[in-house]
Amino acid sequence: MSPEFVLDQISAEEFAEAGSKFVDVGIPSGQWPNLVGKSFTFPIECQNLDWDKVGESMKIETVVTEGTNKGHEEKISFGVTKTGIWKGKTMYKNISGKDMPMKAGHPAPNTDDINGKKAVGLWTIQKGLKGGDPHAGDVYYPKLQDILPVGYKLGDGKGQGKELGI
Repeated sequence: MSPEFVLDQISAEEFAEAGSKFVDVGIPSGQWPNLVGKSFTFPIECQNLDWDKVGESMKIETVVTEGTNKGHEEKISFGVTKTGIWKGKTMYKNISGKDMPMKAGHPAPNTDDINGKKAVGLWTIQKGLKGGDPHAGDVYYPKLQDILPVGYKLGDGKGQGKELGI
Protein backbone atom coordinates (compact mmCIF):
# COMPACT_ATOMS: atom_id res chain seq x y z
CA MET A 1 0.00 0.00 0.00
CA SER A 2 1.23 3.51 -0.84
CA PRO A 3 1.98 5.90 1.97
CA GLU A 4 -0.57 8.64 2.53
CA PHE A 5 0.62 12.22 2.55
CA VAL A 6 -1.30 15.22 3.86
CA LEU A 7 0.20 18.55 2.95
CA ASP A 8 -1.11 20.61 5.86
CA GLN A 9 1.14 23.53 4.92
CA ILE A 10 -1.40 24.59 2.27
CA SER A 11 -5.21 24.81 2.30
CA ALA A 12 -7.49 23.43 -0.43
CA GLU A 13 -8.24 27.03 -1.49
CA GLU A 14 -4.54 27.94 -1.71
CA PHE A 15 -3.92 24.74 -3.67
CA ALA A 16 -6.69 25.60 -6.16
CA GLU A 17 -5.30 29.11 -6.65
CA ALA A 18 -1.65 28.02 -6.96
CA GLY A 19 0.03 28.41 -10.31
CA SER A 20 3.28 29.34 -11.92
CA LYS A 21 4.34 32.97 -11.90
CA PHE A 22 5.09 32.44 -15.60
CA VAL A 23 2.66 32.10 -18.50
CA ASP A 24 2.39 28.62 -20.03
CA VAL A 25 3.79 28.97 -23.56
CA GLY A 26 2.88 25.36 -24.41
CA ILE A 27 6.50 24.20 -24.55
CA PRO A 28 8.23 22.38 -21.67
CA SER A 29 10.55 24.68 -19.70
CA GLY A 30 13.47 22.34 -20.38
CA GLN A 31 13.33 23.50 -24.00
CA TRP A 32 13.35 27.23 -23.17
CA PRO A 33 17.17 27.60 -23.44
CA ASN A 34 16.77 26.88 -27.17
CA LEU A 35 13.97 29.45 -27.47
CA VAL A 36 15.59 32.63 -26.10
CA GLY A 37 14.09 35.52 -28.07
CA LYS A 38 11.03 33.55 -29.29
CA SER A 39 7.77 35.39 -28.65
CA PHE A 40 4.23 34.29 -27.82
CA THR A 41 1.01 36.32 -27.68
CA PHE A 42 -2.04 36.00 -25.45
CA PRO A 43 -5.22 38.11 -25.22
CA ILE A 44 -5.18 40.36 -22.16
CA GLU A 45 -7.16 43.00 -20.35
CA CYS A 46 -5.34 45.98 -18.89
CA GLN A 47 -6.34 46.23 -15.23
CA ASN A 48 -4.59 49.27 -13.84
CA LEU A 49 -2.22 52.08 -14.80
CA ASP A 50 -0.32 53.39 -11.79
CA TRP A 51 3.11 54.36 -10.54
CA ASP A 52 5.62 51.53 -10.30
CA LYS A 53 8.33 53.77 -8.80
CA VAL A 54 6.91 57.27 -8.22
CA GLY A 55 8.57 59.78 -10.53
CA GLU A 56 10.62 57.07 -12.30
CA SER A 57 8.32 54.49 -13.86
CA MET A 58 4.70 53.51 -14.35
CA LYS A 59 3.18 50.05 -14.60
CA ILE A 60 0.24 48.53 -16.38
CA GLU A 61 -1.21 45.51 -14.62
CA THR A 62 -2.69 42.91 -16.97
CA VAL A 63 -4.64 39.67 -16.83
CA VAL A 64 -4.80 37.00 -19.56
CA THR A 65 -8.44 36.63 -20.66
CA GLU A 66 -8.52 33.33 -22.58
CA GLY A 67 -7.00 29.87 -22.85
CA THR A 68 -4.70 27.93 -20.56
CA ASN A 69 -3.36 31.13 -19.00
CA LYS A 70 -6.76 32.68 -18.30
CA GLY A 71 -6.50 34.63 -15.06
CA HIS A 72 -2.69 34.90 -15.14
CA GLU A 73 -1.71 38.36 -13.87
CA GLU A 74 1.47 40.19 -14.82
CA LYS A 75 2.64 43.79 -14.94
CA ILE A 76 4.75 45.67 -17.45
CA SER A 77 6.60 48.87 -16.63
CA PHE A 78 7.90 51.85 -18.58
CA GLY A 79 10.10 54.80 -17.68
CA VAL A 80 8.71 58.32 -17.47
CA THR A 81 11.89 60.16 -18.52
CA LYS A 82 12.88 61.19 -22.04
CA THR A 83 14.88 57.96 -22.46
CA GLY A 84 12.15 55.60 -21.23
CA ILE A 85 8.81 57.12 -22.20
CA TRP A 86 8.91 55.66 -25.74
CA LYS A 87 7.66 52.31 -24.41
CA GLY A 88 4.76 53.90 -22.54
CA LYS A 89 3.93 56.10 -25.52
CA THR A 90 3.72 53.07 -27.83
CA MET A 91 1.76 50.86 -25.41
CA TYR A 92 -0.67 53.69 -24.62
CA LYS A 93 -1.50 54.05 -28.31
CA ASN A 94 -1.70 50.26 -28.81
CA ILE A 95 -4.17 49.92 -25.92
CA SER A 96 -6.29 53.06 -26.31
CA GLY A 97 -5.97 53.73 -30.03
CA LYS A 98 -4.95 57.32 -29.35
CA ASP A 99 -1.91 59.36 -28.40
CA MET A 100 -1.12 59.99 -24.75
CA PRO A 101 -2.78 63.29 -23.81
CA MET A 102 -0.81 66.36 -22.76
CA LYS A 103 -1.51 68.73 -19.89
CA ALA A 104 0.42 71.96 -19.36
CA GLY A 105 3.00 70.77 -21.91
CA HIS A 106 3.64 67.37 -20.27
CA PRO A 107 2.40 63.82 -20.94
CA ALA A 108 -0.66 63.10 -18.78
CA PRO A 109 -1.81 59.49 -19.20
CA ASN A 110 -5.48 58.96 -18.39
CA THR A 111 -6.23 55.74 -16.50
CA ASP A 112 -9.67 55.58 -18.16
CA ASP A 113 -7.91 55.11 -21.52
CA ILE A 114 -6.14 52.00 -20.18
CA ASN A 115 -8.10 50.35 -17.36
CA GLY A 116 -10.42 47.60 -18.58
CA LYS A 117 -9.23 47.78 -22.20
CA LYS A 118 -8.56 44.62 -24.22
CA ALA A 119 -5.20 44.13 -25.93
CA VAL A 120 -2.63 41.47 -26.82
CA GLY A 121 0.32 40.74 -24.51
CA LEU A 122 3.65 39.77 -26.07
CA TRP A 123 5.82 37.45 -23.97
CA THR A 124 9.41 36.65 -24.99
CA ILE A 125 11.66 33.89 -23.62
CA GLN A 126 14.48 35.56 -21.65
CA LYS A 127 17.76 34.35 -20.17
CA GLY A 128 18.83 35.63 -16.78
CA LEU A 129 20.83 34.75 -13.69
CA LYS A 130 19.23 32.67 -10.92
CA GLY A 131 18.48 35.15 -8.15
CA GLY A 132 20.73 37.68 -9.92
CA ASP A 133 23.78 35.69 -8.77
CA PRO A 134 26.41 35.26 -11.53
CA HIS A 135 27.63 32.06 -9.82
CA ALA A 136 24.20 30.40 -9.52
CA GLY A 137 23.73 29.58 -13.20
CA ASP A 138 21.25 30.64 -15.83
CA VAL A 139 17.47 30.72 -15.67
CA TYR A 140 15.05 30.94 -18.63
CA TYR A 141 11.55 32.38 -18.44
CA PRO A 142 8.83 34.08 -20.49
CA LYS A 143 8.55 37.82 -19.74
CA LEU A 144 5.82 40.25 -20.74
CA GLN A 145 7.67 42.57 -23.14
CA ASP A 146 4.98 44.62 -24.86
CA ILE A 147 1.27 45.32 -25.19
CA LEU A 148 -0.07 45.28 -28.74
CA PRO A 149 -3.44 46.23 -30.27
CA VAL A 150 -6.42 43.86 -30.13
CA GLY A 151 -6.28 41.35 -32.98
CA TYR A 152 -2.51 41.58 -33.46
CA LYS A 153 -0.94 38.34 -34.69
CA LEU A 154 2.78 37.56 -34.70
CA GLY A 155 4.33 37.93 -38.13
CA ASP A 156 5.32 34.86 -40.11
CA GLY A 157 8.47 36.41 -41.55
CA LYS A 158 6.65 37.27 -44.78
CA GLY A 159 5.78 40.90 -44.10
CA GLN A 160 3.17 40.54 -41.34
CA GLY A 161 3.61 42.95 -38.46
CA LYS A 162 5.08 45.76 -40.60
CA GLU A 163 2.43 48.20 -39.39
CA LEU A 164 4.07 48.16 -35.95
CA GLY A 165 7.63 48.34 -37.24
CA ILE A 166 8.36 44.77 -36.23
